[in-house]
Amino acid sequence: MIEATIPKSRRSQSQGVKIIIAALKQQHNRVCQITITDIPNSLLKKFAAIKTPFPALTHLVLTSTDESAPVLLNSFLEGSAPRLQSLWLYGIPFLALRKLLLSACDLSHLCLDNIPRSGYISPDVLVTSLSGLTRLGSLTLTLQSPRSQADRQRRVPPSRTRVVLPSLARLVFKGDSEYLEDMVSRMEPLPHAHVEITFFNQLLFNTPLLPNLVGRAEMFKAFHRAEIFFSSLSVSFALFQKHGPVESKVLVLKISCKPLDWQLSSIAQVIGSAIPPLPALERLKLRGYHQLQCWQDDIENAEWLELLRPFTSVKDLVLSGQLVQLIAPVLGEPIEESATEELPALQNIFVEDVSLSGHLSWQKAIGQFIAARQISGRPVAVHYPESRG
Repeated sequence: MIEATIPKSRRSQSQGVKIIIAALKQQHNRVCQITITDIPNSLLKKFAAIKTPFPALTHLVLTSTDESAPVLLNSFLEGSAPRLQSLWLYGIPFLALRKLLLSACDLSHLCLDNIPRSGYISPDVLVTSLSGLTRLGSLTLTLQSPRSQADRQRRVPPSRTRVVLPSLARLVFKGDSEYLEDMVSRMEPLPHAHVEITFFNQLLFNTPLLPNLVGRAEMFKAFHRAEIFFSSLSVSFALFQKHGPVESKVLVLKISCKPLDWQLSSIAQVIGSAIPPLPALERLKLRGYHQLQCWQDDIENAEWLELLRPFTSVKDLVLSGQLVQLIAPVLGEPIEESATEELPALQNIFVEDVSLSGHLSWQKAIGQFIAARQISGRPVAVHYPESRG
């Protein structure tokens, strides 16, 4: 096993590179694990140029924070890794991926993280490269930036043959929605996988095939709980499913953007257009931990109502943190304009992680909502924290 962190000083780094390259060349038949974090370009170039195979190699980790990391070509590992089980490349462009993966039949973990634009891999090439990896259990693919316009224009129609990944239990993706759609169009559904998707911020999200990742629309009938989280950098939507007494998070959708109004419109768009009906969903939690001064105060109530509209079966609404003070006024709108119609099955509101003292305005708004629901014959109970301090 070779594990190294290269010194920063130029002299020490040069000496370290020589020692590591010598060890790799001398022990290439015996090396089974290689982990080099923050690999300098000088070492990466020499490693890629080694003309001997690594027949015993099972685990390879290379990470780089250099924006100009060299591209790995066909000579890397001689294009063959017959015993490779785990491959993690961070910030390193690898255009010869397909050739290497054709030989890595035992690969169970593949992580291509923070791929720079110089290492762009088309969805067609990526999925085709995975076609023989029947043991692959975990796949991570994250891009540094969205595809260029030229790459979008070179989109290839999906082939009729769809790739089956029978062992895949975890998929993590970060990129633009078009890239994901191209991937999904070439893959069979993954009904037993945990899926985490992060989109770059876009004006429009075109994701009609997204439900196929978790087994088509039928799978969405089993989700019983959802959570929406607004943070300082992104917004996420998570769906949970029960398997007997055990609950599991099956699907997470995240959008990278900062302003709350962007977060709100983006996640409402994705949920409203890409998520099939959720007839068994009974609990929805909204969380947010921005500082109040960072929240946009010019968001119209209609935008929040648009977010709530798909959740027609929700019985329990949980409001946590700063979201309480933002959602309560929406609920307190006149009955014909409020979430009274958007949440027709609602029975309980739970308030969490917020001090109740000094916030009469939002408590009054919730009270107005409760009174309106009482009149309409669909009563709702409010549950505050045990401590009212």
